Amino acid sequence: VPPKATVNLTASISVPLDALPGGHYAGILYQSGGSPANLGTGVGAGTGVNQIVGTLAYITVAGPITENAFLKQFKTPGFSEYGPVEFTTEILNQSDIHIAPQGQVTVRDMLGKNVKVLPLEQVNIFPQASRIYENIWDVQYLIGRYRADLEVVYGEHGGAITGTIFFWVFPWKIVSIALLAIIIIILLIVLTIKKIRRR
Repeated sequence: VPPKATVNLTASISVPLDALPGGHYAGILYQSGGSPANLGTGVGAGTGVNQIVGTLAYITVAGPITENAFLKQFKTPGFSEYGPVEFTTEILNQSDIHIAPQGQVTVRDMLGKNVKVLPLEQVNIFPQASRIYENIWDVQYLIGRYRADLEVVYGEHGGAITGTIFFWVFPWKIVSIALLAIIIIILLIVLTIKKIRRR
């Protein structure tokens, strides 16, 4: 390959007759100059540096394919004094192919009003693997009980995953100081009124 140039290569992959239906992955490796890389054979050991790059190929073998995904966890701290509020979602892919779930976390207040929608990052999940998603509701001052609903769709046949959690956010230190200040003010007013009446 000349400097700062591009070369197109074609690779042919023969699928064995006994290959199971579903998704399969292959790595195509390229080595610059010299003889082909003897990866994993123990041959060609010695000193020196050999640059190798690769391309990941995804192949789907036709046949009956299972599409199943499950919610392993959907959580957030049950009680927080302040925000931000972090949501953790883990989805397990038990399909024969990779999936790219699409979904969101919808946060509702005590009155059922939608206050925030947090979309999940759209990434692939390999078969028999799980993916953890992190969503942050970046707001500091909140008060009350909230509900978070997870809604996810995946696969070519419209698989769905749902989850619901409840959590509290209550700035108890600020509220306690405010209540104490109010009580002190009320006591001062009562004492002042009593003194005035005595006079």
